[in-house]
Amino acid sequence: MALEADDARHLLARTSFGLPRPDEIAALKELNRAEAVEHILNAIKTEAATAPPSWAKEPMPGWKVRQTWTEFRTRSFNKRNRFRWRELQGWWISEMLKTPAPITERLVLLWHNHFTSSFDGVKWVPLLYQQNVTFRRHAAGNFRELLEQMITDPAMLFYLDGRRN
Repeated sequence: MALEADDARHLLARTSFGLPRPDEIAALKELNRAEAVEHILNAIKTEAATAPPSWAKEPMPGWKVRQTWTEFRTRSFNKRNRFRWRELQGWWISEMLKTPAPITERLVLLWHNHFTSSFDGVKWVPLLYQQNVTFRRHAAGNFRELLEQMITDPAMLFYLDGRRN
């Protein structure tokens, strides 16, 4: 039996962001419950739909290099890093809005909330971007594989103070 409009709307509201569009509801109304769920799950992506920030793969300056910086250089670095943090947040929000597979971003958000890290604990924004990529790559995959990735994730290790433990 095909989904009712209210059921399709409810399913889409649970697996995406914002109010479902009429065309999304209409597409699911043609399907039964199992087919609708399968349709949504088949849309999961492992890559972002939008281009990452240009600095996303920049390596972190080494500790010994940072020790030679002047106070002005350190302040400039920190200011730029805070700007990048806001830019990363904007990129992810854009990804949530533009993705053809909102369920993917819902799952990335789930894992982001489960494996907590923060800018204050990590300090180097490209590591947080890479963590987001890891969540997306494993969003609906094998939990054990995601867990193995997270225990060696540089952002997680910084957040948990692994470099000092």
